[in-house]
Amino acid sequence: MAMSMLIRQMRQQFTGELTPSQAAMGKRLEWEGPCSVADLARAEKVKHQSMLATVNAAETAGVVERRPHPTDRRQVLIALTDQGRRLLEERWQTGSDHLAQLMTERLTPDEQQTIVEAAALLRRLSES
Repeated sequence: MAMSMLIRQMRQQFTGELTPSQAAMGKRLEWEGPCSVADLARAEKVKHQSMLATVNAAETAGVVERRPHPTDRRQVLIALTDQGRRLLEERWQTGSDHLAQLMTERLTPDEQQTIVEAAALLRRLSES
């Protein structure tokens, strides 16, 4: 519950051009490189049609672009554009700055260290 509330508060800081769905898709493309709409839908656990709508909106906004598959002419890959990378970086920086400000204002140095240690444990849990 506490994580959900913190995430909600963090999302309120984002006034940029990316929707949460576009940001999640963009992060996946940043980590994994270009992939098909079907692969994105599977990875994000959404329906193909939902991911296609997200891709179409992101393409219109200049966040992603379609590229031919290098070995299979039947497939099209979705890739992050330079503008998409810039928007993701701005989003990450805004969230990071806000979290740092909250931690500095509301937590003691010992509590801040506890959060840093807990984040490492949460990362390990998420890698399963």
